[in-house]
Amino acid sequence: MIFQSILLLLTLSAIPLAALPSVENGHYKVGVLAYKGKADAIDRWKEHGHYLSKQLAPLQFEIVPLSYQGNEMTRAVVERKVDFIITNPGHYTELELEGHVSRLATRRMISEEGVIDQFGGVAITLPRRTEINAYSGFAGKHIVIPSKSSLGGWQVHLREAITQGVDLREVASVTELKNHRKVVQAILRGEADAGFVRSDLIEGMVKKGELQFNQVRVVNPVKQGSYPYLLSTRLYPEWPFAMVGEIPHKIAVKVLHTLIEMPHNEEAAIVAGIAGWTIPGNYSTVVDLFQEAGLGP
Repeated sequence: MIFQSILLLLTLSAIPLAALPSVENGHYKVGVLAYKGKADAIDRWKEHGHYLSKQLAPLQFEIVPLSYQGNEMTRAVVERKVDFIITNPGHYTELELEGHVSRLATRRMISEEGVIDQFGGVAITLPRRTEINAYSGFAGKHIVIPSKSSLGGWQVHLREAITQGVDLREVASVTELKNHRKVVQAILRGEADAGFVRSDLIEGMVKKGELQFNQVRVVNPVKQGSYPYLLSTRLYPEWPFAMVGEIPHKIAVKVLHTLIEMPHNEEAAIVAGIAGWTIPGNYSTVVDLFQEAGLGP
């Protein structure tokens, strides 16, 4: 998969977009993992569909929000109901190992400290739960998560717990709420001992006035270089934009070229809250996680 991406990038470096062969008319569906809900996913990514459609006319690109519930995105990929996907690295890695997808680009995120292309997870509890200080302290506890398919909301935490000598699948009660915000809300209501969410979510909710920092406490806080967000885990490459199955090479090249050239001030980037796209990151760290935690196919 990495070799294929390198070949695409070499092609791009040698061929201007205008010089690429014209492509036939076509309608392509871009499945987006709706980890904050489908309405949010549409609002956030619809401009990407408009951007790709405008830049690559007469091709048309439609954004399709797909949820964790019922493995909706996985089924859409396996059944080839979508042509491209934007999803979390854990879900992508699982699909890649099964031979369904190939990465084209990795998204770049905007933070107050500049552009970043990595993320992790943050474990939270109520401030009064001072007895919970590390992942090893979750044994016997009730934990709420968005989904077991979520990298930032479950899989990265599972790895850290195993490193500390506990397998949360065996020693904790875990409830999936299908949405990261619902995890935070459940903790605030005292419905669970702790919750796992993607790093940057807490700051995002505070910025929107949905939460105050003093309402939750971070368990197992760590600092990774200049990473600007609350964090409890190691860091992993950001979400990839991937093609499903065997998309015609000339179309894949045009899509990749268009994503890489997206300016940070393009409406599609602004609405999505990203700085654009870059060459695919090294997802071997996610493969390592899968191996250590016994995840994936």
